Amino acid sequence: MKTSRTALVFSSALLVGTLMTGSIASAQAPPSPPSQNSQAWQQKMLGRLQKKLGLTDDQVAQIRQVQDRHRDARRQVYTSLRQANAQLRGLTLTGTDDAAVQQKVAEVQSLVGQSIALRTQTLREIAPILTPEQRQAWAQMKHGRGRGPAA
Repeated sequence: MKTSRTALVFSSALLVGTLMTGSIASAQAPPSPPSQNSQAWQQKMLGRLQKKLGLTDDQVAQIRQVQDRHRDARRQVYTSLRQANAQLRGLTLTGTDDAAVQQKVAEVQSLVGQSIALRTQTLREIAPILTPEQRQAWAQMKHGRGRGPAA
C-alpha cells in the first residue's frame, strides 16, 4: 500500500514539475531590475506584438508600463517557484515521508496559482489599451517560448 502511494506521489510530483516548467517558461517575463538583456527581450517581444496586432507607439508604451508594474511580483513568484520545485525534486528523490512531499506539492501548486493570477491581472490591465480587434487577434495568437509574445 505504501509503495503504491509513494509511486502516486512521485508520479504527481513529476507531472507537476513537468507542467510547471512549460507554464512558467511561457508565463514569466524577464526579471527586474531590467538588465540590458531583459530590456532587449521586452523590446523584441513588444516589437513583434506591435507588428502582429498593429499597435500604435502609444499602445506599446502603455503595455510596457503595465508589464513594468508587475515585473517585481512576477520575479518574486518565479524565484520562489523555482526554489520550491528544486526542493520538491530533492524531497521526492531522497525518499522523504509522504507528508513532507505533499506539503511541498501544495506549496508549488499555490505558487503556480499566484503566477496565473499575476498573468491574468496583467492581461486585464492590457485589455482596455487594445481595440476589440486587437484583443481578438491577441487571444488567437499562440503564446510561449519561441512562439510569440506572452504577457
